[in-house]
Amino acid sequence: MTEHSSHHSPDYGRRVSSWHVRIDLFEDGDNTSAHAVFVDEHGKALDLGAFGAARRLPGTPPVPEIGDEVAASRALSFLAERLMENAVADVAAVTPTN
Repeated sequence: MTEHSSHHSPDYGRRVSSWHVRIDLFEDGDNTSAHAVFVDEHGKALDLGAFGAARRLPGTPPVPEIGDEVAASRALSFLAERLMENAVADVAAVTPTN
């Protein structure tokens, strides 16, 4: 199961959670890569992360923010896929079979 911080609220037995994602961006010439990872309340990276990348096309102006956005969005998209895969596996693990 995915680790994250949570606590039970005294009101109505509700549970409150805070999930944090850190995105590290790396630029090398026309290439930008991003690593998105869940982190705990102390900033320690958990075991669930994903990478994304972007490349500036020849002849286009250098706008580093665009490469950052593309690489980060791809990393977040892949992270979302991994999180859903984990959720599906967790559901299967706790669902009784007949």
